[in-house]
Amino acid sequence: MKKIIIGIFALSLIILAPVMAQDAVTTSAETVEIKSLSILGKGIAASPSDPLDFMIVKFGLGKVVASVSDTEVLTGVVKFDDQKYRVKNVVIGDGSATGDIYDGDTQVGSFELTSIMKDYTEVWAGTTELNGNTYHTYIIEGKRVIKAKELKEKVVDYCDKNEDDNCKDRLDNYCETNPEDSRCKGLFRAYCMKDDNMEDTRCRHEFRDFCEENPTNDHCIPFALQRSQSYCEDHSDSGLCKTIAEKVTNMCEGDAESDGCGKVREMIEENPKLLEKATELREKIEGFKATISGAVDAIKSRELMKAGGN
Repeated sequence: MKKIIIGIFALSLIILAPVMAQDAVTTSAETVEIKSLSILGKGIAASPSDPLDFMIVKFGLGKVVASVSDTEVLTGVVKFDDQKYRVKNVVIGDGSATGDIYDGDTQVGSFELTSIMKDYTEVWAGTTELNGNTYHTYIIEGKRVIKAKELKEKVVDYCDKNEDDNCKDRLDNYCETNPEDSRCKGLFRAYCMKDDNMEDTRCRHEFRDFCEENPTNDHCIPFALQRSQSYCEDHSDSGLCKTIAEKVTNMCEGDAESDGCGKVREMIEENPKLLEKATELREKIEGFKATISGAVDAIKSRELMKAGGN
């Protein structure tokens, strides 16, 4: 595991930053800061027709911002074996990522990946088109721990925009020298839950570790479902999504009105297809019953009307 951590760290510093700097279209007086790391990992791209025809893939996607022009770009690089390509036109959603692959100024392919949580390991799976060929692609997200300087920046960003009792002590400098302090980690998790910050792999890594130790925490209950949301919308009858649904319902069964279960309820209300094949599990939670009560009442009314007609 240590080698994987070092390899991913080297990938982020060596091959990701230079390409991002080019795509940010900076002037000579500007510097580029990596604002977030969306996907950072390693895996394989295999031919659908021949499992022995595969390439080693390294993915690095992130958001950078230029210091002077404040230009913000979502971009990155991907390596297939020893060949490096630039990635443009990236779109990151809740557990999904798409983009175009370029060799210089020529588009040579594209990718479409979906996040799938296997216990506390995040896998990006999908397809890649490259030079006229299609590959099944699987990327295991690497372990990218937030560094002390980055932690300070995120704490400052969060405290400048939010009222939090832990911010009153101005812990930013303290967190840089004491990154393992529980208050600093708590502020970082609070930052991660704001806006779209969970798109940053450093946030997801923090939550994977935290939720593995605190699975019933309100913020952890919807975490796996949120990360697999794109996949489970179309594969709600899969074993993975049923397992996630069962874990969620078992946790929420005794306290359906908790904040975490409320978040799950909101996700299902916004995405009716999410876990639709796991209805029997959803009905265990009183909070979920309100979501589907209208449909249930309509069905009962039709059944009564039919019975009356007979």
